[in-house]
Amino acid sequence: MTQATATQTEPFNYKKTLIVGFGFLGISIIWPIFNQFIPIFLQAGNPEFEAQLLAAGRDIPDVIGFGLAPSLALFIMTWDNIINVFVQP
Repeated sequence: MTQATATQTEPFNYKKTLIVGFGFLGISIIWPIFNQFIPIFLQAGNPEFEAQLLAAGRDIPDVIGFGLAPSLALFIMTWDNIINVFVQP
């Protein structure tokens, strides 16, 4: 067999695998935190949002937000998560 026809396989690269694995670990840790806080940022400043918090006995967050309606915040978060399913891998 000549060298041109022989196939050579590289050894398994554990370093690259760990780097990629830690990248996915970081994304997996940050994704739920993102999903918890972004709706607050989207709805903060909306009088309805603040009234619901006060009715539930919770403090109003000291956050400057966009004041969006809950339905619009839900729409944005839904599409964000759908897009992330395809973009992340």
